[in-house]
Amino acid sequence: MGDSAALIGRALRWTWGVNTLSALLQLALACLTVRFLAPADYGLMAAVAAAVRFALYLADLGISSAIVQKPDLDLEQDVPVLFRASVAAGGGTALAVWLLAPWLAEWSAHPDATTLIRLYGLTALFSGAGLTGLALARRRLDFRAVSLWGLAATLAGQGLVTLPLAIAGFGVWSLMAGALVQAAVTAAFALRSGGVRWRGLGSSRARGIELAALSSRFLTLRLLDSAGLHLLPLAVFALCGAEQAGMWDRAFALTILPLEMVTVGLGQVLFPLFSRLGDDPETRRRTWLTGMALTVSLTAAIAAGMATAAVPLVAMTLGGGWADSAEPFFWLAVWSAARCLTGVSGTLLEGAGRLRARAMIQTAYLLMTAALLLGLAPTRASGVAQCLVVVELAALLFLLPAAARTCGATAGAVAAHLAAALLPVGPVVAAALVGLSLTNTPLLSVALVVPLCAAALAVSLRLNPYGPLRQAVVDVIGPALTMRRSAATVQSPAQPSAQPPALPSPGAARVDVLGVGVDPLTLDLAVKAVTGWIDAGQPANVCLATVHGVVESRWDAGLKAAYADAALVATDGMPLVWWCRALGWPAERVYGPDLMLAVCATSVERGWRHFLLGATDETLAALSRTLQQRYPGLRIVGTLAPPFRATSAAEDAAMIDAVNTAQPDILWIGLGAPKQEKWMAAHRRRLTAPVALGVGAAFDFHAGVKRQAPLWMRRNGLEWLFRLCSEPQRLARRYAVGNSIFIALTVSRILKGLFRPGRR
Repeated sequence: MGDSAALIGRALRWTWGVNTLSALLQLALACLTVRFLAPADYGLMAAVAAAVRFALYLADLGISSAIVQKPDLDLEQDVPVLFRASVAAGGGTALAVWLLAPWLAEWSAHPDATTLIRLYGLTALFSGAGLTGLALARRRLDFRAVSLWGLAATLAGQGLVTLPLAIAGFGVWSLMAGALVQAAVTAAFALRSGGVRWRGLGSSRARGIELAALSSRFLTLRLLDSAGLHLLPLAVFALCGAEQAGMWDRAFALTILPLEMVTVGLGQVLFPLFSRLGDDPETRRRTWLTGMALTVSLTAAIAAGMATAAVPLVAMTLGGGWADSAEPFFWLAVWSAARCLTGVSGTLLEGAGRLRARAMIQTAYLLMTAALLLGLAPTRASGVAQCLVVVELAALLFLLPAAARTCGATAGAVAAHLAAALLPVGPVVAAALVGLSLTNTPLLSVALVVPLCAAALAVSLRLNPYGPLRQAVVDVIGPALTMRRSAATVQSPAQPSAQPPALPSPGAARVDVLGVGVDPLTLDLAVKAVTGWIDAGQPANVCLATVHGVVESRWDAGLKAAYADAALVATDGMPLVWWCRALGWPAERVYGPDLMLAVCATSVERGWRHFLLGATDETLAALSRTLQQRYPGLRIVGTLAPPFRATSAAEDAAMIDAVNTAQPDILWIGLGAPKQEKWMAAHRRRLTAPVALGVGAAFDFHAGVKRQAPLWMRRNGLEWLFRLCSEPQRLARRYAVGNSIFIALTVSRILKGLFRPGRR
């Protein structure tokens, strides 16, 4: 693909990278929120959105696509006209929805349906205001900005508004508030971007007519797309009832939305690219064939794996009360794979200006869908999904030949690319079946199936017998996911390779993570530092910083002071490691349980004495046995389980005396954050042990009281999800609120440009 592969690879670094993070964020928030809302809440909100969203497409007027596709767009004359038109359309649409809300709510007997529809209609105002800025960013291929805007909006709407309100018991109103905030945040970012102009010279009459004609054709397509997708929840609600509509909504969110992330990301890149390749049919042909093969190879395999593991996936993510979502989940996964292929083919027609052909095919699609649903009248969400699979496959019979003719691709070339792209499906399904056969527990099943399917997909792509697809994986997917330059990218003159900076000693060059200084170290360097302090008899507190600790320290002055006074603040959370790496430090995770084992292994040779403070007597006994069996000769000179409450001055003094009497070299503290950090800071001068280490849940993990997350989850920043599923009642608030705040503050830092290369 040459330069096209390089361009796609560079654009997808942000589009896929941030969209993946956004999808994980949405999945995590959905898994939390769904436990506080009823299926009927989701069904009502989905039906409200479906009733209004068709009208919301009027706020676009086809302007966004026209801005991206029109080759001779004049920023000084055309953009102000289009901006004013989009704002006016947004306001008019919001007013129309407000007035028509009682009529639009006739399908529902819910007393709040009219109010909900009116509120949801206000998103048209935000959509109209931000539309031009978003379109201009896509036109100039600034997918970094577009992706970060979407991530910030998702976090603000779903994380900071919907989830807290759902926990507080606001039901469907929490979903509405989140939708409004999400739309407002996106519009605010778009308005602040460059290129949006309210005032301008204005276009000539002829130019205005030309812009209106182009926009109207795109508007027609968007309205048809809206009717084909966003009216489906309303159809399910009408045919199957509110509960089945809720099952449909959650199954839809778990299948279509994540899988369309792949094709939408690629489509956002391909649409402006196809628009620019009008004079280069050969490059357009290669670009479409490669884009089609990449889309199918990824989405078909992922959809096959999801469909195979539908039951445990639904049970793990939604809980036992949503078991009926498994059947529509299966069929929606199949539908999504076919839909992704139609999406890429339709993008080619739109980018090439064949809007009439695209509209005719979409109209036929709608007529077939309506005829099948009305004729069969399914009473369950799964029946609706099965109808959609049939219609989507029928639509491909028209769309694929039209796209092939547009770019000059032969039927043989299309068939070869599709056959090669479908090869990974078999290995992925086999891998999923193997994972499911090993356990019946939903969480463990998913934990096994996901890495097995990912490995099968990666191997299948890398060893695919079709050379062009293998090369596309190297040129596009690899660089996009690993943030490396594509092999086809033109390289700048060779420069001397810069070696990563040597990691500093503890406390010498801390990285400021939202107000907490952390030491960018490795596990080996942390053990070396502990050894040095013990040998020198130097008092030292070792804290293990996590996302929870960083967020808590913003309101807890005592915890923040404890971090500042510690001799070592290690990166126990993967987000903190990523933060350090983004600033140029090659740090690694210093995981509390691993640090405990590494120090114990070193201490056997040196004869260090250990004291265990925290947990319960039973846990301490089990922990002592485990450590001494693993490291024969390990000297544990004392244990103490303090009460689970605030201790008095006399109790504190007794604890200090017990520790000092045992004369340990290392005091292990497992009181949990932030209690252990503040306890160490408050009593450091009274302790005679050279080193005190707060390791939190390491006591429970090594004692066998609690299970650790699988290694792959710990390495990829997903341990919180495992612990949340293990202890939802205790940890829901911590992760729902704390993680959302951390992500919001981090995104704010990124948007302010504090992650410039080399900055520390």
